[in-house]
Amino acid sequence: MGTRFSLVCCVLSAACVLCCTSADASSVMYSGVAPFSATDVPGGVFGGFDVTASGKIVGLAGTELKLYSPGGVFERTIATVTGYSGWGAFCRLSPDESSVWFGFTVSGNTDDRIYSVPFSGGAATHEATLPGNYDLEFTRLGDEYKPFVAGTNSTTWGDPHSVWLLDTSGADSHVKVAEIGGYSTGIAFDSLGDLYAMSQTALKLYRFGSADVQTAAGGGAHLVPDNAEFSTSTQFAGADITVDGADHVFFNANDPNGSGASVVAVLQPGYAGTLKYDNVAVGCAASGNWSTQIAFGAGTGDVLLGNGAVFVADYWSSGGVTRLAVPEPASVVLLSVGLAALGGALRRRMTWPRAEM
Repeated sequence: MGTRFSLVCCVLSAACVLCCTSADASSVMYSGVAPFSATDVPGGVFGGFDVTASGKIVGLAGTELKLYSPGGVFERTIATVTGYSGWGAFCRLSPDESSVWFGFTVSGNTDDRIYSVPFSGGAATHEATLPGNYDLEFTRLGDEYKPFVAGTNSTTWGDPHSVWLLDTSGADSHVKVAEIGGYSTGIAFDSLGDLYAMSQTALKLYRFGSADVQTAAGGGAHLVPDNAEFSTSTQFAGADITVDGADHVFFNANDPNGSGASVVAVLQPGYAGTLKYDNVAVGCAASGNWSTQIAFGAGTGDVLLGNGAVFVADYWSSGGVTRLAVPEPASVVLLSVGLAALGGALRRRMTWPRAEM
């Protein structure tokens, strides 16, 4: 970790140890930003979820896609898949929120399907089959948004985790864009179209440049970790990644040794040292891991300014969703006059240069 704002971090850490909630979170400081708060959002056990610009939660519960209010109150069922069942793998809104895409896996990965449905509701469309599908994200390919899927595209156990341009023509001729290796993890794209992916086995997070992604998606040679323009080691095994409206990159990770420890962290591309990120929340080991998807909610907001939040799901334990956000100034209890004097500085937006490896 870096040493900048070390005085701020030390002062804030006294508050952090006091607030470990049932949502598996204790508020941990981010360098130069007020401590994040954690709030449980009631709901069900989700096989995947996403959050709308207005803060509503779309959750995949079994084969039903449900919509909840920002407070976790059930509103309606968007779709129910009939004639098929599997374990939920992911749930993602299209960039314009006009549709929801969600995936399933089955035993042996023999019939792992990906569906879409209008957000307004209706019959689900079987868009493609991709064995071992794990996550789906959109980015522009030319002038059009296209879905990219993280997974193995194989029924053979042990085949490498990769990123694929999804073929929705019915032929399932998915194009391998990047081979990451190890077990499957989530992916994300920033506003430039850069691809972020993680390796659980190498304990690495990678960023692949947009131009390289476009070339590979267009039929060029697929990318490998050596092609990454940026990487950082991670202490824990990565699970998923999300990017807010200001291109701050958040990820969640779990202890590969099974201690129950987990973190949500934010990447600092220009940070010096081996680990180029800071933890913003740490899970309570007694409650389980943040083991599945995370999502950014609130449209084009900047999470570090309090204009939005990061949502994280704990599938293996409580199954609910936790909202992590920087509290508004009025809700932050200042520990001393000295910390109060720092309040304005803690709310400033921070930007960092893009580091190249």
